[in-house]
Amino acid sequence: MASIRDIARIAGVSPASVSRILNNDPTFRINEASRARVIETAKSLHYSKSQKHPGPKQTDNQLSIALIMRYNKSREITDPYFLNLHKGINEEAKKWHLRIEQPFRIEDDDKNWADLAKFGAVLIEGEMTPVAIKQIQSINPHIIFIDVNTNIHNCNIVRNDFVEETSHILDTLYNLGHKNIVYIGIGS
Repeated sequence: MASIRDIARIAGVSPASVSRILNNDPTFRINEASRARVIETAKSLHYSKSQKHPGPKQTDNQLSIALIMRYNKSREITDPYFLNLHKGINEEAKKWHLRIEQPFRIEDDDKNWADLAKFGAVLIEGEMTPVAIKQIQSINPHIIFIDVNTNIHNCNIVRNDFVEETSHILDTLYNLGHKNIVYIGIGS
């Protein structure tokens, strides 16, 4: 269950303001847009004043995320890019009180794709075939692909812009008069 602090962080107001709005304090003055945002946030998080002891945070499956990573744990630990990617996902989920689970990794032989139905969303790091994407969409339509450099129909994608940014930097250097430019990169 969400707390007043959770609602305050999402709605962009103080916890005291949330408390006064949800308790219909007649002496409290706040603009109507902020009041509506707090009430809508509380509804979307299923906030209830009647529960004095909320228990463990976010057992609601709609507030859970399945995280499917491409590489095994040892590769992730030795590769700072993937390690930071995973850490960032976990930190943001913790900030928003979302539950993150890793039901399996893409490389695992024994994957139970049907388990993805019980999550509010699925984050998949890495490339997949169109057939696999359709299969996952039929189980859980709330998919976000991470670090995919192709467009996938009807899917959300978060990707880096290494190619675009590298081109931009090289163009900028060239336009500043630098003609002998060396680029050293690591392929995947």
